[in-house]
Amino acid sequence: MRTFIAILLACAALLSAGCFGASTNPREGGLFGYNPDAYEARQRERQEQVSAIRQEQAREEAASARLEQKKKQKAAQVSKQERDVKALSAEVNVLSGKINALKKGTEEQRAQAAALEQRRNALQKAGSALQEQPDSAARQKKLLQLREELRQLEQEAEDLSNL
Repeated sequence: MRTFIAILLACAALLSAGCFGASTNPREGGLFGYNPDAYEARQRERQEQVSAIRQEQAREEAASARLEQKKKQKAAQVSKQERDVKALSAEVNVLSGKINALKKGTEEQRAQAAALEQRRNALQKAGSALQEQPDSAARQKKLLQLREELRQLEQEAEDLSNL
């Protein structure tokens, strides 16, 4: 009988140890280990984590929207520059026609037309290289320089044709 009581006490001790868990997690706390204050603290902690994640998500979405807007602006800038390069190329072609007309003039006009043609060829090569340039700020600067040089060439060609 003593053995039976000893076994019964041992089983009771093991069962009570399982029911009185030390964890504040209701899933692990055991039958008598439920602590409402600990449960509320865990719930508040989880809510704070969710709130922090949502705030981080909102910041990331705002940053993404800013980057998307910047991307659209850059794409518009690049497309405008490409149109400007094409317009410059068309103007160079018009200048070529004027230079060809000058080649039919006097000896002095032909000599000056040859010099203008060399400068036009250099301008045309620079315009072609400009299309390959990836940096839009440098491309814009070079485009302005080429446009100014084109204006000078056009003015010289116009002056020569008026002689």
